Amino acid sequence: MDQLDILLALLGILISIVLYFLARRTLIGARQERIRSANHEIEKILVRRIVLEGYDPTQAEIVRLIDTKARDSRVRSTDLLSDSQLMNIIYTRIVESDFILLEQRQQILDRVSDAIEVAEQQPTLEQTADQIDSQQRSGFYATSFSMVAAAVAASLIGAVFTILPDINEIVRNVDKFSSTLPLTIATALMSLVTMSFISVVYGIRERQQEEPNKASPMENYLAFEKEVFRAIKKSRTSIIQGPVDEVGHREYDFLVELSGELVLVEVKNWTRNMPPSLIGRTFEKLKKALEDVNASYAVIVVRKLTNTRSIFPNNERVKVMTLEEFRKHLSQKR
Repeated sequence: MDQLDILLALLGILISIVLYFLARRTLIGARQERIRSANHEIEKILVRRIVLEGYDPTQAEIVRLIDTKARDSRVRSTDLLSDSQLMNIIYTRIVESDFILLEQRQQILDRVSDAIEVAEQQPTLEQTADQIDSQQRSGFYATSFSMVAAAVAASLIGAVFTILPDINEIVRNVDKFSSTLPLTIATALMSLVTMSFISVVYGIRERQQEEPNKASPMENYLAFEKEVFRAIKKSRTSIIQGPVDEVGHREYDFLVELSGELVLVEVKNWTRNMPPSLIGRTFEKLKKALEDVNASYAVIVVRKLTNTRSIFPNNERVKVMTLEEFRKHLSQKR
């Protein structure tokens, strides 16, 4: 192998990498831009309608808006922000605004808080988690297949580049092709290895920087609920399945028996300050559930305390705990 062959091989690898980056930009970069644009457009629509027109969005209407904008932008609805995430963003935008009168702002925040509470209910998460997981897998497979095909095509083009100077001679003499075949194969393999490494590095970077989508809160909620469930099972506490209300919604996540007492357990994946009205309604719902099942007290298990305990301090009927505090509570009551 002379210096010209080495130079051609390096140029072939470089061409493969350039073509791969162009394909990646077309397949992934453009899609991410469409996702950002769709999220921003939905946010603007909801803010305008809620603030200027007194629009009171229902969960079904927000979901329809998300689905429609997803189709318009040629992305999956699970790639966009969820209804819960959108309403929390809108809540923040309204609080930040200096152009809304105080009384009007409070009225708007109360309406938005109602929508947030509905959007963050557990049944919605449970009903859509499997569907979203399936859509994520199909999307991942489709994207992966496209990128693999692009990598293979780019590596083949780079490999062909190495034999271009000898193409006329190869056409006239087939034996010449066999002598250039090792270099061609080596160039293709090196191109694939290089692009695989680049894909891994960029994949890790993109996952760290990517915006949360509709699946994120659902996955986080279900993961946190499983942690709470495992904590209850590990403490060998008896679990009684929670009832459902008249519209099929569960009133609480778990009904357990601790030291002969019935205890309600509500799981909330709260990691930031929540609207006081939302926290208050959660407390009132649990107080009503306590009377319905004649339970001794209720525990709200949160991922982070944030402002929950400062707004509604623990009392004999409803307590707020982190998962670690809940584990200690279970061990003490055992």
